[in-house]
Amino acid sequence: MKYWLVWAGCLLCLGCAGAADDAPTLAPVNGLVLIDGLPLTTGTISFVPDSKRGTTGPLASGAIDSSGRFTLRTSVPGDGAVVGFHRVSIEAYEPVPPFDPENPKLVEPVPLIPTRYFDVSTSELTAEVKAQPENSVTIELHRK
Repeated sequence: MKYWLVWAGCLLCLGCAGAADDAPTLAPVNGLVLIDGLPLTTGTISFVPDSKRGTTGPLASGAIDSSGRFTLRTSVPGDGAVVGFHRVSIEAYEPVPPFDPENPKLVEPVPLIPTRYFDVSTSELTAEVKAQPENSVTIELHRK
């Protein structure tokens, strides 16, 4: 009886997992973020699949390093982004000072870029990821 329950559990898991063909096609994406022509030195970039243009799947994001470079991932580091069209958002803040128990005041983070870039609905940033071995993207932001 015990073995039957184990086999039934395994079959249930296989049935719920779905076929590998259901998984979206991903492609590697790296790039550079500039603000007024200079590298943005910190932040997070997100690629959100644009369902209005036929792209569905998981969001991909990446940390922007001190040289303005990023590599996108979904749930696996470096796996890239879904092939297709994306709306893009970027968030970047000035560093927040460490917590001071002598002065336990909450410090609000200060944006490094215009907040319109923080949300895909207002950023007007888009990108296309192609089914190729490498996608290199440059995103240009403007303070005005």
